Amino acid sequence: MHKGLKIGLVIFSVVVLGLVILCVWGVRMITSSLPQDTGEPVVEELQSDVHVYRDDYHVPHVMAKNEYDLFFAQGYITAQDRFWQMDLWRRMASGRLSEILGSSSIRADSMMIVLGIRRTSRRIVPELSPESRRVFQAYADGVNRYIQDYGRRLPIEFRLLNYKPSPWMIEDCVTLLRWFGWQFSTGWIIESIMGAMIDQVGLEKTIEIFPSQNRVVSQIASWGNISLFDLFRHIRPFCEEASIRSTGYGGHGWAISGNRSITGKPLLANTIHSTYSNPSIWYEIQLTEGDFNVSGISYPGLPLVIAGHNDHIGWGITPWMVDCQDLFIESMDSSDPSQFLDVDQSKPIETVDEEILLRNGSSIPVRVSITDHGPIVAEMTRMDGMPLSVSLQWTGYDISDEGLSLYKLNRAGNWESFREALREFHVPVLNVIYADAEGDIGQQTAGKIPIRPMGVDFLPRSSDDPSYHWQGFIPYDQLVSVHNPDEGWIIVTDRPFMEVSPYSISDIDPIYYPSQRIRQLLSEKEIHSLTDFKRIQTDVLSLFARDVMDLIIVRLKEYGFNEDLEREWVNKLDEWNGEMKTGSGEAALFETLVLHLMKNLFHDELGDTLYDAYIESDPYSLEKLSRLLKQRSSLWFDHIGTPDIIEDKWDIVVRSYRESVAFLKDQFGENVSAWTWGALHTLSFQHPLGGHPLLGNALDLGPFPVGGSGMTVDMKAYDLKNPFSVIRGGSARIIMEADNWDHSVSIIPTGQSGQPLDAHYKDQLPLYLGNMYHIQISDTLKIKQSGWNCLILKSGE
Repeated sequence: MHKGLKIGLVIFSVVVLGLVILCVWGVRMITSSLPQDTGEPVVEELQSDVHVYRDDYHVPHVMAKNEYDLFFAQGYITAQDRFWQMDLWRRMASGRLSEILGSSSIRADSMMIVLGIRRTSRRIVPELSPESRRVFQAYADGVNRYIQDYGRRLPIEFRLLNYKPSPWMIEDCVTLLRWFGWQFSTGWIIESIMGAMIDQVGLEKTIEIFPSQNRVVSQIASWGNISLFDLFRHIRPFCEEASIRSTGYGGHGWAISGNRSITGKPLLANTIHSTYSNPSIWYEIQLTEGDFNVSGISYPGLPLVIAGHNDHIGWGITPWMVDCQDLFIESMDSSDPSQFLDVDQSKPIETVDEEILLRNGSSIPVRVSITDHGPIVAEMTRMDGMPLSVSLQWTGYDISDEGLSLYKLNRAGNWESFREALREFHVPVLNVIYADAEGDIGQQTAGKIPIRPMGVDFLPRSSDDPSYHWQGFIPYDQLVSVHNPDEGWIIVTDRPFMEVSPYSISDIDPIYYPSQRIRQLLSEKEIHSLTDFKRIQTDVLSLFARDVMDLIIVRLKEYGFNEDLEREWVNKLDEWNGEMKTGSGEAALFETLVLHLMKNLFHDELGDTLYDAYIESDPYSLEKLSRLLKQRSSLWFDHIGTPDIIEDKWDIVVRSYRESVAFLKDQFGENVSAWTWGALHTLSFQHPLGGHPLLGNALDLGPFPVGGSGMTVDMKAYDLKNPFSVIRGGSARIIMEADNWDHSVSIIPTGQSGQPLDAHYKDQLPLYLGNMYHIQISDTLKIKQSGWNCLILKSGE
């Protein structure tokens, strides 16, 4: 063999061997952080042995002999699967992202420091009940033991970002619990949008597409020395930096009594909506100790179960989108900038000095100013040149103990103890659906809702006028409470009722098409099964689509379209039943038509920034579209870009339809079989570090074609300003069969693990995309006999 060839082969072999060694090392580095699910490691902190069984989807079933060991093990096991997610969340909530991500996170950190979730948590910790403190401490101890055991083999994200986590504390649990509340509280964003709209297009037009009480709007809109659009421009960057949307969370649930169930016992269904993420925001778990046996979904970083069942009762949650935040226009004392004017007196502004720690070890000071209402989130100048500030009041700034509420809820045994447990829950406001083994069903609203003497509106309020100040909160016993209704079912959604007598809580008329569809499906049969509930939870028929098409299809059929494709698709839409199936061309055309209708109606007058902000408020903006189309005339129908022509509603509809057909033709060509909803409408699960050049493909999942829409029971909502990628939907689906809890089923979108090379990183994904579920077994004897892997955490004794 030629000498040069030999040398080349040797070099090639060395390179290949090096690459193999590098790959093996890389895989071992990543997999070394995976959870241990067998063996008997000694854990000195435990008082007795704890058994942790893992089912086929790696859901942990934790069996302990005392309360401390139980919640210690929950912290330890959850951290095994989700610790980087937990650490990321506490950093987001505390304004500490820049320590690991660098200067790109400074504005987001600044916002969170100003909002003060961590400051509030520090005030709450000394006031915690003994029960909350005990459970939080046990959980934190378990997380810290995990950090100790996995010190040099923490998840890959810690190594990619090259940092070590700080110990977990009670304060971290409280911070995440308040962060959970913040995620479901976004009324202040809507207030800034509506104010800007009044400045931009006037009061009359705004009222047409944005619900509010005219009396309150008229008074605030008459403040000639304040630019509400300027306020919007100051607030908007904060929202975008922290990825906070005006809406986006909620859900629905329903329960039927035994008289309407094939089993003779109640059935309960719950879907929680949130922004899709990877890993999932929920973590499934079962916790057993003595006669305490609870199973369901938990929130990583928090002990206990958020929604699920014990041996006696089952419950599901729906965050109720009532307005528990207000922006207040604060007038500054012109003679003393450290004072603000409150009605007829000057008061000092409290200042708190904090700092943003950067990755390079330096820091940036942040001074937070706080009035009686809350932190100042924007500083502006009035039109007359005088300074003013905008503060945020939120129920989450008050001291409360949701940990105690969850503790009591997990242990509740009947309707009375269930209601009493929720009395302690203040933030966020929840609609909680209930069913028990004795045959009862119910609904209870929990949370603090402000009493506003001037009623509810979606505009900033004047701090000078005491009539706009909160006057306490609606008493718990006057919140919505329903027990065993005559019709034999209860449906709860995230949409508020118009009134909780005698208090006004919302201006929004809750059309909410998905709840109408649930009621329709429940009415189709007298007796329902668990299989029926699965079908309802995954239903993709859009009553919104039917409503809109009923309003416009006759005129489209009458219009003389010249192109064959335009005529053909009018006939298809006329025969369409409104199902948003993946393979439906009609669904694709309808959603494209909705986008063009929205843009042609609103964009010319709102402009890019305000239009984008408004359509983010779906489903409210979509519901207002259907209402607008029912009107014969509207100020919005005439396009201001054509001053010589006065358009009517049908001009807008025809123009939008033609543009929609042209869009699909341009997108897919003239082969109409390719015009499918799934080809446009896709779902991806993005990891926070998915943009990493080496691991992006391993961390992110998708895109996958999906059906549904933002207006179907099986929600798959996309960002209207960035169609058609799905951004939110059912982040957990649960169906419970009372008194036969082992027949209960659930699903989360991706998997239990947050680690990409773990087999359970995405093993629930095929089930989720296929509208399937997995069984929730909670019978401890069956679990012990299951043959599942078992990790025994041995006590030090």
